[in-house]
Amino acid sequence: MLPQPADSSLAWLVASWLAAWRLTALLAYEAGPFELLSWLRVALARVGLHRVGTCFHCLAVWVSAAVVLLVYEIELRSLVLILAIAGAASITERLLGGTLRPEGGGE
Repeated sequence: MLPQPADSSLAWLVASWLAAWRLTALLAYEAGPFELLSWLRVALARVGLHRVGTCFHCLAVWVSAAVVLLVYEIELRSLVLILAIAGAASITERLLGGTLRPEGGGE
C-alpha cells in the first residue's frame, strides 16, 4: 500500500479516478497483447459473466474496488470511495462518448 500524503489527497483521488477509467477501458474494449483481454472476455462469457467483461459501468465498479484496495487504507468509508471513483470513471466514459468502443461493439 502506498502512503497517502495528507496534503495531496486530491491528487491521489484524481490519479485513482484516471487509473480506474483507463484500466476499465483497457479491459472492456481492447484486445491487449496477444489478444489476452479478448480471451478473458470470452472466458467470462462462457461462465455466464458476460456483462462483467463488456459493460463498462459494471466493470468500473470492480476496477475501482481494486484501485482503492491497492492505494488507500481500508476503512468503512472505502465503499463510498469505490463508488465515487467508479462514478467518475463512468461519467468520464459518458462524456467521451465511448470513443474507445470498437465498431459494432455495445453494451
